[in-house]
Amino acid sequence: MKIYIIIIFLSFSSTLYSQDYPYYGWYDIVVERSIEHLHKTLSSSNDITDKELLSMMKRSVLITEGGYFYNSSYFNQEMIKYIRPFYSFKSFWREPLIAKKIIKKQKVKGFDFVKIVLHSVNYDIYICFEAGSVFLNKEADKGIGMKKQLTFALYKYKYDKEKADYYLEEFEIYNH
Repeated sequence: MKIYIIIIFLSFSSTLYSQDYPYYGWYDIVVERSIEHLHKTLSSSNDITDKELLSMMKRSVLITEGGYFYNSSYFNQEMIKYIRPFYSFKSFWREPLIAKKIIKKQKVKGFDFVKIVLHSVNYDIYICFEAGSVFLNKEADKGIGMKKQLTFALYKYKYDKEKADYYLEEFEIYNH
């Protein structure tokens, strides 16, 4: 009996500390639509700055505001493999020493990230994509530098009560 209880507790603890983003409904559907739309828009554009944004997306790790990894084939899945062994979403963005440890141990110069920021106001959902990077910096306080947040895309979704679905009302891609 004790063995079964231990197994149950162990299975709970492994899911509680998962580093992947826990999906939870409408927000996920809208985020997926936004990522798909962003990639499609940037891919079909002939503008040099749009091509640079697309390249930045491919080399960046996609995270949520809470620090979870968000799996998307349009972003860098390989870098997640480097980061995952050292990663704790509770302390990573607050504790630069962990980022420094990742960079030194994995022998990378740094990594780029894109953060998804969600806001919901009166049944409207706003999605903001912010870019940044983490890198070694000897002049910085703890040896790590973090350059953030460049907002490069903003989406607004409206809720259609008849269809019981969200639709893209407007979007803006910022070329800085």
